[in-house]
Amino acid sequence: GGVTETTDVFVMETPSYYLNNYDTAEEGVDVNYSAEGIVLLNDGWDNIKTAFNSYNEEQKESLDKEYKNAIADAEEYGSDSEEWAYESSVIFERADETVISFYNGIYSYLGGAHPSYMLDGYTYNTVTGEKLEIKDVVNDYDELYSIVTEYLKNSTYYNDEILYEDWENTVYAYFYDDSYSPVWALTNEGLEITFNPYELAPYAAGMVVVDLPYNEYENCIKEEYVKEETFLCKEISTYQDYEVDIDGDGTFESVRVETNDDYVKYVANNDSL
Repeated sequence: GGVTETTDVFVMETPSYYLNNYDTAEEGVDVNYSAEGIVLLNDGWDNIKTAFNSYNEEQKESLDKEYKNAIADAEEYGSDSEEWAYESSVIFERADETVISFYNGIYSYLGGAHPSYMLDGYTYNTVTGEKLEIKDVVNDYDELYSIVTEYLKNSTYYNDEILYEDWENTVYAYFYDDSYSPVWALTNEGLEITFNPYELAPYAAGMVVVDLPYNEYENCIKEEYVKEETFLCKEISTYQDYEVDIDGDGTFESVRVETNDDYVKYVANNDSL
């Protein structure tokens, strides 16, 4: 049977959509593109399932567009690399009866010195299926901007002179320019805001991350999104046994996932995994 709508456990599968074209034109460029979608296996929760269906369609459309552009470029220009790759993957951060929040991690390599990697954030109201904006989860958006700026000024990014000279202008643009928006997620520990490589610092610095724990910024984050307990999102492999206290009663049950797909991501609302 399925998992009911009142459960504390959410089980989600992340099937992949693949597009491949080996030995494109005469240049021999292998073009391998893939994107992950999300399927909620629990019974009920129809609104969030509808939202995930829309997300999956958007990912397919985006992948199709990127793939067609890559094929055209490979045929016209060739490449200094034998393979071009593009992978879009789901990275769960929080899943409970309030929100399901995750990053879409995009890795791409089209030749050159190094690949590129970036994140995009998605947070949904689990009951309504509404995609939330960062303004929806904080009490004062202007205060959040001030907190993020102050956080970065007191960070090793700033003290070690890693940030670009105009980083403050960029942060302001991400908060107040309609052409931009912060990349963020609600994690099990707090609100996380991420700036991708090249946005505030050089590629070698990686992601610039601002972590705002619930217990330290509870006045900033709206009460309904603050978590009082530590829960986990955990990815598990298929055909492997796990001992899990699923309902939090102190008794551990054996969990085993069998599927025709490569793996599923198993998200549980307890701290026993």
